[in-house]
Amino acid sequence: MANGQTANYALNQWAASDQVLRTEFNADNSKIDAALAKKFGTDNASLKVGTYTGNGGDSITVTTGFQPSLVIILSLSAVGSYDYGLMIGNGTGQFLETLFNSRIIDTDALQCTSTGFTVTNTVSSNYVGFNTEGCTCLYFAFR
Repeated sequence: MANGQTANYALNQWAASDQVLRTEFNADNSKIDAALAKKFGTDNASLKVGTYTGNGGDSITVTTGFQPSLVIILSLSAVGSYDYGLMIGNGTGQFLETLFNSRIIDTDALQCTSTGFTVTNTVSSNYVGFNTEGCTCLYFAFR
C-alpha cells in the first residue's frame, strides 16, 4: 500500500518497502484519464474536417469537440459579389486571401472557442464573406 501521494493529483507514491496494490494503479489511471479528458476532451482526433453554410448573421459557430489551435477555411462558393477565398488563423490573428489575390491580415474574423470556432461576418477587401448567407465553406480544424 502506498505511503504517500503527489501534491497536485493525489497520485500514489510508494516507498521501497511498500507493497504495491493493483487497485492503487487503477485509481491513479482513472484520475489521469479524467484530467486528460477535461483538458483535451474525450475525442482523440487531432483534425476535424467539415463544411458549414454561412447564415448571413453577425457570426456562425462550428462545433469540433475541442479548442482548435489552427483553422483553415476555404469558401467553396462565390455568393453575390463575393469571391472564393482562403482563411488561415487562430483566435489571435488570421490571414485571408481571395482568388484575385486580395490579402488582408485580420484579428476578429475567427475566434477559437473551447469547443470549436466562431466565424464573424467580416468581409475582407469587399470580396469574401466567410459567413455570407449561402456561402459554403470547407474547414480543417487542428487540435
